[in-house]
Amino acid sequence: MARLRILAADDDEGWRLLIKCWMDTAGHDVLICDNGKAVMAAARGFRPDCFLLDHDMGSTTGHEVCRQIRASAEFKAIPVIIMTANTGIMPKVAADGPPDHFVAKTENPDELMLILDDIAPRNQ
Repeated sequence: MARLRILAADDDEGWRLLIKCWMDTAGHDVLICDNGKAVMAAARGFRPDCFLLDHDMGSTTGHEVCRQIRASAEFKAIPVIIMTANTGIMPKVAADGPPDHFVAKTENPDELMLILDDIAPRNQ
């Protein structure tokens, strides 16, 4: 699998550590923000191949960040993955400024890794 530069955002410290562990183990470079408001500024310096966003980050949702990404000429073509424990919101978010992928927020990274495997060849 190709090495990706992944910009992730999650407001929960435990999830940030887990995401970092998963990405390090898979050989990806990862930068993790602790809130959605920091994502766009971080992206300008980090130049990600993919965004991985928690949906519920308190004051800013992953969906709101996804809309900012899609409105940006600089980042609109970069894949966005939204992770959520509330899978019931997926149809609503998908209808309004959809991300490229949704993944259920579980402690098993298999589904996420399959999505990243799919994204990686596009970035070689």
